[in-house]
Amino acid sequence: MGNRGRRRANRLVAYKEDPTAADRAKEQQPQLEEDPDASDRSEAGVQPEILSIRWKKPRGAAVIRYSDGSRYEGKVDDEDRRHGFGVHVVRAGHVFEGGWVHGAFEGFGSQTFAGTGDCHEGIYRKNHRHGVGTYLWSNGDKYVGNWRLGKVVSMAMLKWCHASAVAGVLTSSCLCFRFPSQMHGKGEWKKGMMHGKGKKIFASGEVIDGAWRKSQASGWGTKIFLSGDKYEGFFVKDEREGFGKYEWVNGDTHEGTWHRGVMHGKGVYLSASGSLHGTWLDGALNGQGVHRFRCGSVYTGAYKRNEKNGLGTLTFASGDVYEGDWLSGKIQGYGSWSSPDGRTFIGSWVDGRPSGNGIFCREHEERREEEDDDDEDEDGAVAETRLQFESGVFKRGVLRTAGESFTVEKLVVPS
Repeated sequence: MGNRGRRRANRLVAYKEDPTAADRAKEQQPQLEEDPDASDRSEAGVQPEILSIRWKKPRGAAVIRYSDGSRYEGKVDDEDRRHGFGVHVVRAGHVFEGGWVHGAFEGFGSQTFAGTGDCHEGIYRKNHRHGVGTYLWSNGDKYVGNWRLGKVVSMAMLKWCHASAVAGVLTSSCLCFRFPSQMHGKGEWKKGMMHGKGKKIFASGEVIDGAWRKSQASGWGTKIFLSGDKYEGFFVKDEREGFGKYEWVNGDTHEGTWHRGVMHGKGVYLSASGSLHGTWLDGALNGQGVHRFRCGSVYTGAYKRNEKNGLGTLTFASGDVYEGDWLSGKIQGYGSWSSPDGRTFIGSWVDGRPSGNGIFCREHEERREEEDDDDEDEDGAVAETRLQFESGVFKRGVLRTAGESFTVEKLVVPS
């Protein structure tokens, strides 16, 4: 068994079919125990000093206790080295059972690890797993494949107790893998985990292509969802984090910052209705924003949970302007309206219409007779424009007075 601080063997990560970030965060992924290291005297590599030896019949078999606290029972050679079939139990509790050649674990054998209960069975060479072997985790997961001097070099099958098997080929640091359910991919590996550039295609049809760290999408990458939506940007531990662009299948896009998988921070949302610049909080537009409608209208003001809420100004493409209160995306509360023809209303609004107390103002043209005036028209009358004010209680946009009625049409917010 090796010095774990100086030499580490390849480890295999246990992928599930169609995994999620929550699954990975909750579950401990099985990993291969390290291979024996010939430089460590306390393990199988170098035979430590013999404290006692008791011979068994027939001659050639012995029970040996070593200075490091380990114990060996089996065949030995003329120099009392482990040679032939034997069982070596080290102080940590790991058990080596199988063939030995002049003190080295070699040929067919098995290792059982005390800390985890994992077991390896296969071919050994000079204390290292070398050739075909099977690694069985204590939870029932199983790996069958090839090793070379303690390192995994190719895979025949990797099976989990709660999922289907995966077959693939590991060459250098790149692993190509495939589940029977059609989850497959290819990428760089480090210490048994997807690490570096890689691409994974899930059984659901979703694809993640980009940078990986410890088998989780981390860094710049692209994810294509089952719906056809696409995200391109930064990931941290499988979640959208930092700057990125999301494209919906209907053509809408959002480009800005993300946090824990949702829109969070400044961004720009483009849709068929126009553009929306603002600040998002936990996936919803909150605070100040600017909505430029495709029809030419522009809203500037407050948002709450994706809806116009609070103080805001809407300048219509027609030239009308409303400035005042908004509630749940509607003109509601106290505000003022003005039109290009000079009409103005200041007062209470309900659902886009004046409702309640208010003041209506309009330009009113009066004509009077006056002689010798340069402004005199052909019939001798002079036209004067004056402001006419009417105050009262509006009902559904209409103010009725003794003489006439005044109407303010409902202001329809563009969609």
